[in-house]
Amino acid sequence: MSKPVFTLHFDGANVRTEADFHEAVSEQTGIEWYGANLDAFCAMLVSVIPCAWGAFRIQWDQYDLSMPHEGQRKTLILGIIKKAECHVPDRMLGARLTFSEPVFEPWDDPFVRSQEARDDE
Repeated sequence: MSKPVFTLHFDGANVRTEADFHEAVSEQTGIEWYGANLDAFCAMLVSVIPCAWGAFRIQWDQYDLSMPHEGQRKTLILGIIKKAECHVPDRMLGARLTFSEPVFEPWDDPFVRSQEARDDE
């Protein structure tokens, strides 16, 4: 029987600052010596978490509510996550972000429009 996949889970309503984000990483991984900066987070994704927990994924709910005054830092964190997905897909099984509000109106959602176009064929 395989062990469950370790998931780093963030709730944007509780991640108001970059410090909150790094605190959540440290608490959830149990890695007390985590450096709490972007370089350390990158190292966590590509080597530390996989060595400690095996393959893992990230779930970030209400991403849009996270770090409301640190948009550039939030974007850098997302970039690190996406880079890890590309570079170590055998270790990082994916990241899923949800939003508190729809990003697109139903009539303007490109996914819905492409599905409708396929249905019309």
